[in-house]
Amino acid sequence: MKSTLRWIATPFASIIGGAIVYLLISIWIKGNNYGFQMYNGMEVGNITDIILAICAQAAFGGAFVLFGSITAPSHQRIVSIVLASFVGFLSLTSLFFSFAGYGFSFLYLLHVAATITGAIMACRHVHEEYPQDA
Repeated sequence: MKSTLRWIATPFASIIGGAIVYLLISIWIKGNNYGFQMYNGMEVGNITDIILAICAQAAFGGAFVLFGSITAPSHQRIVSIVLASFVGFLSLTSLFFSFAGYGFSFLYLLHVAATITGAIMACRHVHEEYPQDA
């Protein structure tokens, strides 16, 4: 019964864990005032915001996979692959619809790449953490 409840909680833990990590990083980014930094007479606040937003996307992808894999009662390696594939599929689907509806956006492409990269990094971490689950 306990393992059944953990399997049911796995997708919810992924979604809630990823959302909490993304929201905390986003609040931290907005709380810091990066808009007034100057470097050689050029304002770099926008560049810093972009880099931090991309890091937040990578943290979301990683947290999504990591929280779901840790919550699963067994087969953590397989769960991490499934969750990383799911994040990749949703990211690429949203990228397709964004390009179809609004045109090309290099920044959105970077966000999607960061999300997928974070998910892959978390998947690799789970594979190193649970080597017995082959």
